[in-house]
Amino acid sequence: MSEEVYRKPIPVPVPESDFFWKKANQHELWVQKCVDCQNPFFYPRMVCPDCLSENLEWFKTSGKGFLYTYMINHRPPPGFEDDSPYAIAIVQLEEGPRMMTNIVGIENTPENLVLDMPLEVVFEDIADVAVCDGFIGNVTIKSSAGVANVVKRFLEKQPEISSHTEVMKNFEAQINPQQFNGASLLGLRGSIIKSHGNATVEGFAYAIRQAMREVENAIPELIAKKVAAII
Repeated sequence: MSEEVYRKPIPVPVPESDFFWKKANQHELWVQKCVDCQNPFFYPRMVCPDCLSENLEWFKTSGKGFLYTYMINHRPPPGFEDDSPYAIAIVQLEEGPRMMTNIVGIENTPENLVLDMPLEVVFEDIADVAVCDGFIGNVTIKSSAGVANVVKRFLEKQPEISSHTEVMKNFEAQINPQQFNGASLLGLRGSIIKSHGNATVEGFAYAIRQAMREVENAIPELIAKKVAAII
């Protein structure tokens, strides 16, 4: 029996939200506060929404709040069909900020969802391994592939080399980025494998195999121990 595919959107951290998602991955709810005006706020931003100060800090919340308002959605987008009908809610944290969220643990009906009812955050682990494509900034990988292709085209124009079919086949195998696709990203819990932007099905399959090997050999844990020993 094949494993069920997770079809809901997976968050993609950006610089201002990266810390938030790292803490969420550790089952902790953190929000920002302005050091100058002491205003706590959510969603993550680079400046305070009240006074526009850039002097911000993160703090851990209690994870508790109350139901501020909600609506019940009966027309789910792809990936949410099994949850319908479900509430799209706004919860106000004990610390003040309001967050949009879903509500789990009870049937989402008007009878059950009472305004001001107490709520507490829960976290859902959805993946131990992620294989990603299309990251910006993989200049080294793409530059290396480009140089290899230039060298290949040059050798193909040299009669004394191109006539040796086995030599060219071996060279192509050595420079084929699909066979060496997948690079580990550090700083996240679990295995995150970055795939080459021009990867084929073969290359993406190789990246998945590499992710599996990382899990089998507990590579993230080994990296964490090495880094801890250094710092």
